[in-house]
Amino acid sequence: MDNKLTWKNHVENTISKVNQRQRLIQRLARATWGSTQDTMNNTYRTYVKPVMTCGSEVLVMAGNSTLKALETTQNNALRLITGGVKTTPILALQMYTGHSPIAWEIKQKAAISLIKIRALAQNTWILKTPDQQHLKTQLLPFNAVNGYLNQLQIPTKVEPIYPTIAPTEYQSYHTNLSLLSEAKKHDTPTVALQKLAIATINERYPPEEYLRIYTDGSLSKIDGKAGAGIHSELFSHYISVGNNRTSFDREITAIAIALQQLLLRPTAFKKAVLLVDSKYAIQMIASNK
Repeated sequence: MDNKLTWKNHVENTISKVNQRQRLIQRLARATWGSTQDTMNNTYRTYVKPVMTCGSEVLVMAGNSTLKALETTQNNALRLITGGVKTTPILALQMYTGHSPIAWEIKQKAAISLIKIRALAQNTWILKTPDQQHLKTQLLPFNAVNGYLNQLQIPTKVEPIYPTIAPTEYQSYHTNLSLLSEAKKHDTPTVALQKLAIATINERYPPEEYLRIYTDGSLSKIDGKAGAGIHSELFSHYISVGNNRTSFDREITAIAIALQQLLLRPTAFKKAVLLVDSKYAIQMIASNK
């Protein structure tokens, strides 16, 4: 990168790296025992071309003469892949291999990056410096992208992307860890506990008012993989949580799945209750930590 922001030195360094990797395609493109065109094309797409396109958004402000060197480098690779001669039209090589011109891809990546930056509500700095043009020969990246989008008649106004907010910060909820009557787990028969739990659920969360969602975590004794499941009248889901997961991880994952499903069906219920058998998970959610 030079002090005039022509990006000439950067492009020359990039081409040097590309030429080193492109030797692999030259070895694959043998006349008698060489690889197929698909293999060489995939090798170029995944091993060689990323050197030119990774972080190339800043090159949107480079001149055509600077970008032409990148185009020439890609055209040489496409000729190796297809076996085309120098007189083969570049457009035909691009259409046959499925590669767009490098300049187009740079503009596309820069446009996507600009739209993402603009959509971030916390990035107010971009709104303060859109027209501060101090360079005489080059456009600022934002101005260059805006000109490109205007040529394509693509609207540049985007909806803001607000930071993710936990549902507990804007939706009222309450937790309850008690039963209708006190009972000690070690001193009360299992059947009595089950009847007491069912009576508590029926009295506090009647089915005509609440959508009941049962959550649970599981652990396989065979392979040690954990899972999380939920069940209700509207949906039932089970997902693998992975290896080396605690019971807390399984319960929290089940609760997250249940909340996601509720967000997808806001008009299918009036009230919902999550019936969780992990006291620790409920306490952590109630503490909002």
